[in-house]
Amino acid sequence: MEEKNHVWVQIVSGELLLNGPNLQAGDVAVVSEENVLKNTWHQVQ
Repeated sequence: MEEKNHVWVQIVSGELLLNGPNLQAGDVAVVSEENVLKNTWHQVQ
């Protein structure tokens, strides 16, 4: 990410592993001052 940029992530369905924490449907994450975003998403049945 460029310096001074921010990312807003809102999970509508499924789960997302974003730089560590597991986010589920309805969760929101705001990310800033990160050089790399590592993410893994999967749909929950």
